[in-house]
Amino acid sequence: MKITKSSFYLSILFFTTLFIYSLLNAGSIVRNLGGDILDLTSTQSIYIPAGTDYTIANGQVNNVTANSIIMHDSTSQLILENAKLYLGSDYTMTQGSMIVKGDCEIASNNYKFTTQGHYILIDDNATLKFNNTNFVMQPPQKNIKLVTFSNSLSSLYLLNSTLKVDYINYNSTTSSDNGPLFVGGKLIIDGNCTIDNASTNTMNALQLGVSLSAEDCVLQIKNNSKLNINNAGLIINNGDPNSLNIATEATINVNIDANFEIINSLDLNNYFLNLDLTSTNFFNGKTLSLFDGKISSKQWFDEYSYALDNALTSSNEYYALVRYAAPGFGANPNTVRIYNKNMDYITSGTYGDGYVTSIGADWSPDGKYLAVSGENAGSPKKNVRIYTFNGTLLSELCSVSTVTDASSTSPENNYNIRWSPDGRYIATESGDHQWLRFYSFDGAELNLITSFENDAWNTATAAYYNTLDWTPNGKYLAWANGFETPGVYPLKILYFDGTTVTQRTSTYDSVGAKCYSAQWSSTGKYLTRARLDYSQGLIYYFDGENLSLVTTFTEQYERYDWSFKTNHIFASYGGKLDIFRFNGEALTPISYNVFDTTEGLSRFKISHDDTFLVIGFSILARYKALLSSTDIASKLSLQNANLNLNSNNTTLYNKTLRTL
Repeated sequence: MKITKSSFYLSILFFTTLFIYSLLNAGSIVRNLGGDILDLTSTQSIYIPAGTDYTIANGQVNNVTANSIIMHDSTSQLILENAKLYLGSDYTMTQGSMIVKGDCEIASNNYKFTTQGHYILIDDNATLKFNNTNFVMQPPQKNIKLVTFSNSLSSLYLLNSTLKVDYINYNSTTSSDNGPLFVGGKLIIDGNCTIDNASTNTMNALQLGVSLSAEDCVLQIKNNSKLNINNAGLIINNGDPNSLNIATEATINVNIDANFEIINSLDLNNYFLNLDLTSTNFFNGKTLSLFDGKISSKQWFDEYSYALDNALTSSNEYYALVRYAAPGFGANPNTVRIYNKNMDYITSGTYGDGYVTSIGADWSPDGKYLAVSGENAGSPKKNVRIYTFNGTLLSELCSVSTVTDASSTSPENNYNIRWSPDGRYIATESGDHQWLRFYSFDGAELNLITSFENDAWNTATAAYYNTLDWTPNGKYLAWANGFETPGVYPLKILYFDGTTVTQRTSTYDSVGAKCYSAQWSSTGKYLTRARLDYSQGLIYYFDGENLSLVTTFTEQYERYDWSFKTNHIFASYGGKLDIFRFNGEALTPISYNVFDTTEGLSRFKISHDDTFLVIGFSILARYKALLSSTDIASKLSLQNANLNLNSNNTTLYNKTLRTL
């Protein structure tokens, strides 16, 4: 058969249409199938460039294989909107992020859908269903919150499918170390499903909830369905006793060497639950452990730091500290400093020319990039900088100036900088707190998207203490900008959709208390607020529209942060660090810790597995503190319910079985 030149070109065009279409439309691409089915051939692929989101909507894509969807780098994003992917073989999403909107499904004939990306968001009221498919999570940064549930109706649905988590934390096989965490939303079990891992040493126990009912991940088991728990197992740490939803009858099969722990009371109200215990790890002497609100030891590092901000990678492997750089005692132009998890110094870098102070720092969610903000530096002024770090060397990748007037010689310092949870955007506070600017990042450069002006800006009452903090779903940003003028709004909640930013709500104090900091809880339902000057800190509940006051701290603090896997809150002021337990309504003090009586506790960060925290003091020292943990005791309560224990070796040892 003779192939003409024109037919050859037409063939090439057909086979590479999706690839070329993606290349020519970097930014946002929408492929609306309109209810149709797209059958991919072996030569067709969807390529998603850096900094691009690619939406597959309203249809089905068949024969998704190893190279069918190619993510260029960590800033590439796949969006499924009322779409179905049918796998023709095992598929691995090697990097990037994914957002699920509406009802979406990934189906196969028992193939693997593996994600090695850093972020999956199941949007408001959306469902991600796996049908006869192995969902394997292999996050390279050991991210404990790889799946984010945007609200309580966001669902991860397993239909005759297996969920596998395949990473290990610092070569440790302890189940309490950095296991995956589901907060908010629902985990739905339909048919015969399994929670497992690829080998017996790579999965840590899956944890549902953090003992706050508003942040529960409800476990819903459909009627006559079965959940098999293998290897490391399952920890139910939900706060609501009704967070186990069984239609009528269901089975939980805990296999040998698996752990199944229920931390708070779990009511089986008119349910029939069959516990098939082939292991001895439930209701017996073997327990898991979680952070108990106490510090077990402290390690002091003698070094001039004058820390202005610090950051930990999501793997807890690297620690970045940025510091004051004015000439004088202990001064050093290398103000961006990197340490390992043991606090051993690795390398440092300058921020600008000479003694220029870097003020804010944050690692990207995948740990590949470090964003730093600070004083004006060089000419032209470049006060937002992105660095790459390969484990030994810190290198500047790109920089931008937030100074609107290029000829201006007045300082326009940047006091805060934070990555969005998907790693595609950066928010930074500039103009001495007058502006909040949003940039997109494509792995190579920053591009300004939009700005938001602070109506509370006042040069006469400069704000030196402030924070930015994103909700886990990346939709809302809390901005504590520190002004003390009565009647202004020092705490703002902004909504960001990737293009525009609008103010959703704000609060102020008639006494004019400065808002020093604000931090979201695990799901973005609760927000702590520090107001140091006049009164105690506050905890709000956020419903997506408004902030409602829940409770008040009894003392003054300037910094707060939340435990990642429990319902503890850390609060610092001066050289002390206090730890509280929060049940959604009230605070209970757990421990009081004094680190130094002469220095202010400038910045602290909690490891993502709740095993240690790092502290950068305002003058002379750094600390690393180990957090203690306590064995947890299982609790299961029965209310007009049946519990069938199918095991010949079930014993009740240091456990609670309560019937009402």
